[in-house]
Amino acid sequence: WLQHVEFSSNKSTGEVAFLSVDVTSPYKTTDGGKTWKMSGFGLSAFGAQCIAMDPKNTDHVILSGTASGGTSGDDLSNNKNGLHMSLDGGKTWEHVYFWCITSPRTYVDQIVFDESSYDASKNMCMTVYWSSEDNTFENKAENKPMLHKSTDGGKTWSVVNDKFGACHLAINP
Repeated sequence: WLQHVEFSSNKSTGEVAFLSVDVTSPYKTTDGGKTWKMSGFGLSAFGAQCIAMDPKNTDHVILSGTASGGTSGDDLSNNKNGLHMSLDGGKTWEHVYFWCITSPRTYVDQIVFDESSYDASKNMCMTVYWSSEDNTFENKAENKPMLHKSTDGGKTWSVVNDKFGACHLAINP
């Protein structure tokens, strides 16, 4: 099932978009949707729930990978879940943060880049937020809805609020 479509907000690259699907790799278009290609080399998740592009650099992409399509408890609790990042426009993906995501059809605008954190020397927005949802497979305290934050472009993450999560996110410019 289609989960989310993320269009570039950068006018010079407005033809770029990603489409996330719950049981396979994401798709990418660079021609405004005329053609789409699978974009999942190195992505270990079964599918993608939410996908977000850096508003200043469309090569910088973060997605939440899900266990949708998994067939056992092992599929749901292994490192295939959580946040994945691409620095080459979705050609390759790196798993950067484990989180057991089991419900791919609840919240899709969960990742947001803070455009005001753009670092020209690194050519990326450095602050990123992610709102995790409740984990229905393992009812552990660390898997309840939380707000997470990265200040290094998505390489490392920390919980900034453990009483707020499972919601759509937006940043007021």
